[in-house]
Amino acid sequence: MSQRAIRKPMREEEIRTHPAMPRMPRRTFLEFAAAVVGSFGLLPKAFSQASEDESFVFARLQYEGGDWDADMKGRGIAGGSEINFLKRVRETTEIRPKVGEFVIRADDPAIAGYPFLYVTGHRAFEFKDSEIHSLSKVLQAGSFLFGDDCAGAGPFRRSFVRDMGYILPGTELKQLPMSHDLFQKPFKIDKILGGDKKIADYMEGIEIEGRLAVLYTDNDLGCAWEGHPCSEKQREQAFQLGINVVCYALSC
Repeated sequence: MSQRAIRKPMREEEIRTHPAMPRMPRRTFLEFAAAVVGSFGLLPKAFSQASEDESFVFARLQYEGGDWDADMKGRGIAGGSEINFLKRVRETTEIRPKVGEFVIRADDPAIAGYPFLYVTGHRAFEFKDSEIHSLSKVLQAGSFLFGDDCAGAGPFRRSFVRDMGYILPGTELKQLPMSHDLFQKPFKIDKILGGDKKIADYMEGIEIEGRLAVLYTDNDLGCAWEGHPCSEKQREQAFQLGINVVCYALSC
């Protein structure tokens, strides 16, 4: 029997094995984390260069099993999903992200320097125990995790929901009302059109003390960013939703 098959959700005291990091606005946390982690020489070279001129890094989580690298450059059909997306962020907002692909494991000490985390794929996956502990810590401290299911309510979703039960015990994904701040700016979103596909007409999230810390969609925004065939209205809204997500994550 596998370790995951017998694992039970961690108790609260197990999650807080390290001193709790102080909660702060996420933009402040991003600046603080980059400075602190950088001072110990833990930041990858790409992030160290980005932090001088660009204020935001879109970090993709690598995990065991599945296809964590879905839609990346060399695997996709139009240059890589986050490359295309980050170019649009630069074109339409004052945020100046480093345009490129940045991959990190959740138990890497440098994770504190990446307050915006993205995880995607089609297939089943699992986070290791060390990654569970690390994600629990950084999410409670102010990081933001965006889960984007490439397959649409399949094995990726089941893995995500299961592991969130270990990362944030006692929580569950809940449907976000269209009145949520996430859908208000910079683009007003009144109706979810989908991404590469439309599985649900809503997005889901988990809040920690009133702050949206985890966002999830079954609609596969990444494939729409990457260039998969879908309606242009869906593709355009996929970019708009992504930009709203980034702006929300940096401002709340």
